[in-house]
Parts: sequence; structure tokens; C-alpha cells
Amino acid sequence: MLENRCSAVLVDFDGVLRHFDGIDVEADTGLPTGAVARAAFSAQRLLPAITGRIDDEQWRAQVVADLELAHPGTNAAQAVRRWSDLAAQRIDQAALALCQLARKRATLVLVTNATTRLPSDLRAHGLERAFDVCVNSALVGAAKPDSAFFHYALRAAAVGAERALFIDDSERNISAALALGIDAVHYNGLARLEEALQQRGLLPTPDAR
Repeated sequence: MLENRCSAVLVDFDGVLRHFDGIDVEADTGLPTGAVARAAFSAQRLLPAITGRIDDEQWRAQVVADLELAHPGTNAAQAVRRWSDLAAQRIDQAALALCQLARKRATLVLVTNATTRLPSDLRAHGLERAFDVCVNSALVGAAKPDSAFFHYALRAAAVGAERALFIDDSERNISAALALGIDAVHYNGLARLEEALQQRGLLPTPDAR
């Protein structure tokens, strides 16, 4: 077991705690499969939304407009509504449970590149009280892997880099955190999360749970 120097766990949301099931949002709309995600996650659309330069509704409206321009005669609005539906989202309850156990020994901080819709999504999933601190890039004005985001998160958690553990599914974000002296673990499944928390003394022994 590693020496327990961690007093704050910084955990990503999408790809770690929240997942998007493979619903064909473009079905019966005339759009090619994957068109909505490609439009929404294009750099020119996503970055302004996750750094707070536009709000969530503006972002989704721009995605609809882009799709209508690229694919005339299709029902882009319907596809984006389906893509935006909470029914397409799933919370990994097992991963969340591990984080809640770690929360008994360290401050639990949600650190996510998200839009202004994050608070309502957390409420809809019953997660508004699941974290001690929530750091949303749309409110920070900077997104991972920008160092400004990490510095903000450390200040919000009231912890130095050497006392934080960062968990994320993006290797790019992991590399950025490590460069700042933050202990970081690349998430690739529940077993990896449990191992990382256990090694750092953030979980009780299995018999004690």
C-alpha cells in the first residue's frame, strides 16, 4: 500500500461515473449514425460551451443549426433532443459507491468539463449531495487539460497538488495533472478505480465494508 498522503480525490464525471449508452439517436431522422456527436464535439462548438462562453441551450441550438446545414431535410432537432435525454445516460453505481467510501477519508471533488447544464443533470441523477465540491469547467472558464483548471480545482478543494489524487479516463488529462505534481490514475474500469483507492489507503479493507 502506498503511503496515505491523499486528502482530496478529484474524480471526473463522464467516462468514470457517468456513461452514455449506445442509443441510436439518429434513427428515423435521416441523419447518419454519429452525426450528432460529431457536430456537438467539434472544437468550434464544444470549447465555447465547456468554458462558459455560451450556455448549454445555445450550444445545443448551434448543433441543430450545423446539422440542418450539413444535412438538409433531416430532423436534426429530434436527434439532438434524443441525444440530450437523460434516458441515454447511466450512472455507474459501483464506481460511485467506491468514491463515497473514499469520501469518508478524503474530500471528494467532482472535476469535469461540462456545460451550464451540469447542476440540473446532477439533481436529476440524485447526485447534488454526492460531492463535497463540484468544479465545472463552464464556471471556471477553463477546461481540462488546461493547467488553470487544475489550479482552480486545487484551490476549491483547499489542497496542495501533493495531497490530491486525480482520476480521469483521458490520458491527455492525466498527463497534464502529473506535470503539475498531482498523483493521477488513468481510469479504465471499476477494478482500476478500486485498486487506486485501496493502494492509497482511501478504502476500508474488503472485510470491513
